[in-house]
Amino acid sequence: MEEIIQDMRRSSNRILFRYWPEYKQQVLDALAGMQKSEREFHGGRDLVYFANGRMLAAATARFLNEYRDKRVRAMKTPPEDIPEDFTPETVLLGEIRDCDDGVGLFLNPEEGSEMMLSFDLLTSGLRKSGDGVMSSEYAALRDFIESQSISPAFVRRVLRDEPDRSLKNAFGVGDDAPAYWLDWLLRCWKGEFYRPRYPSVSVV
Repeated sequence: MEEIIQDMRRSSNRILFRYWPEYKQQVLDALAGMQKSEREFHGGRDLVYFANGRMLAAATARFLNEYRDKRVRAMKTPPEDIPEDFTPETVLLGEIRDCDDGVGLFLNPEEGSEMMLSFDLLTSGLRKSGDGVMSSEYAALRDFIESQSISPAFVRRVLRDEPDRSLKNAFGVGDDAPAYWLDWLLRCWKGEFYRPRYPSVSVV
């Protein structure tokens, strides 16, 4: 029976989350602990900018190694086989490591770590406040809203620091739009985030 449960944790964890609330809470607690450590690693920030993917990969590998060592030290009986060190080449996909126009890392307390490539285009487009925005910047603005891998919380966090005029222009939203214009856009393009969701990781 235990072997079956372990196999489901690896391959069908969302079924376990739905019907085994104690296990779901165990996973959420583990995620919360890791996210707290990751935020501390980044100086308490929840939105972190990296000039390129290589810098992000190096920081991610360093954090994972430190977090692993911290957990091992806290164990009463350390495991016999400690995993090998994480490296920049093993922690992120090549597409992310090869990004040279900025990466935004958002430490989402509900979804976990989120990343957006070409973050420079996004922020430069926002900071122009609709004046002289290039087509590549408008494309980044639209992708920010339309991408299913970027949460509404990520969008709102960025707009907490940046003006939204360019984003409105990208979607044809006028100055007389109601106050809920952003929520309407997010629900149109990111409806999945407004339905019940389960962690995409497991605890074995």
